[in-house]
Amino acid sequence: MLFDKAVGYVESKGISKDKVLYIPNGFDTERTTSSIEISDELKQLFRKHAGKTIAIYTGAHGKANNLDIIIDSAKEIQRKKVSTHFILIGNGPEKERLRERIEKEDISIVTMLDPVKKEMIPEILKKVDVGLLPLVDSPVFKWGISPNKLFDYMGASLPVLLLCDLEGTPVELSNGGRVIKTNFEKSIIDFFANINKEEMNKLGENGRKYVEEHHAWERLAIKLEKKMIQDVKNK
Repeated sequence: MLFDKAVGYVESKGISKDKVLYIPNGFDTERTTSSIEISDELKQLFRKHAGKTIAIYTGAHGKANNLDIIIDSAKEIQRKKVSTHFILIGNGPEKERLRERIEKEDISIVTMLDPVKKEMIPEILKKVDVGLLPLVDSPVFKWGISPNKLFDYMGASLPVLLLCDLEGTPVELSNGGRVIKTNFEKSIIDFFANINKEEMNKLGENGRKYVEEHHAWERLAIKLEKKMIQDVKNK
């Protein structure tokens, strides 16, 4: 199972928890050294906003991704003149509506970009300060979360701003960012208005250490191998 609390679901179906092995999504610790150079468009964007706190979202632009709350917050952050810029990279059914909203409401501190090659993501994450993971309230999340982008952010030593009403997430367990459970917009605004580089670096270091210990593919592979060997011996 990918989700740490999914054992409860399995047990509710009358299956023994002994038959469950929890292996979450992982992080390739060598991936940050085998990426490709970022595009000229991105280089220009980072030069333009040098010195600002840059927050990034990489992934699908759908209803489940709750990107409206990021745009709502950015609008107020722009009004307050907090030195921040948001980058949203990806595609999805909500993208055009979100793009139109940004243009109509003249939110200049948000840049939307088309999807990029997966191999470029590590280089992009080296240039930014915060990883964004906004989630809508959904029954499926009560079993836990394990999105790849979360471990991409943490593996890149980025503090993660996670929006969800969940206990025991990797962000919380690692002290690798902030888990915002209520008052999303106000909490996002407060975070960017008050955080400093030293705090962001410390949170990012915490997250990187946690994924190395708990989500490195090498460790997860060993965990699976041990279970398989044990099962073979038992039979």
